[in-house]
Amino acid sequence: MAEGTGMLTTTTTTTTMMKALKLEKDQPPKIVEIPKPPMPNKNEIMVKIVCAAIDTATDSVTKKDMFSGLLHSSKGPIGWHYSGTVEHVGENDDEAAVVAVVLFKKGDAVFGFLPYDANTTQGSYSEYVTVPTSQCAKKPRNVSFQVAAAATTESITALQAMRDKGGLEDGKSVLVVGAGGGVGSAAVMIAKAMGARVTAVCSTKDAKRIEQEYKADVVIDRTKEPDYVEH
Repeated sequence: MAEGTGMLTTTTTTTTMMKALKLEKDQPPKIVEIPKPPMPNKNEIMVKIVCAAIDTATDSVTKKDMFSGLLHSSKGPIGWHYSGTVEHVGENDDEAAVVAVVLFKKGDAVFGFLPYDANTTQGSYSEYVTVPTSQCAKKPRNVSFQVAAAATTESITALQAMRDKGGLEDGKSVLVVGAGGGVGSAAVMIAKAMGARVTAVCSTKDAKRIEQEYKADVVIDRTKEPDYVEH
């Protein structure tokens, strides 16, 4: 069930039960059988998990530290980020709901995330999740299931910062500090896709990648120019 890349892949399951990974402090991981999630309602789909990304929240919840109760319910499997294929699409009676899910059909490759929330009872370290259509998107064909599962948090954080909070638009300029990291590199690519002029600050090891692959307009190597803020 576990791959060497830090991802989890699924096996076949029965009609009403599924396998999930149970993690407990100071205990080896266990594969357990639990009930499958409910069939999707309107504006929901059921996803058969192909890959699930392991992030820092996993350690927090497994150890039951002071923040764990804010990240996931104590009930059910954990895990937040996933990629997989659509198993079922919710049946809808009203036209608006039908439009909301028409983009998804059985077999579509998708990726998405579950909320970091005390009320979250499902987990991506299982074979299936039922999620709102607003919490997932179709996976691009040129992106692997592994990469899609691991890229969710960084990409959404960057999109919220650039578009929703920053109000970035075509023709505007933006400074991305930490452009070599997960959120930073996603921010550079999103800003360029939105038509912005991007100045990226990163270390020497990331400078070539940010300039040539992500097409930042100006790349500042903070290792060579530590006083860049003063200019």
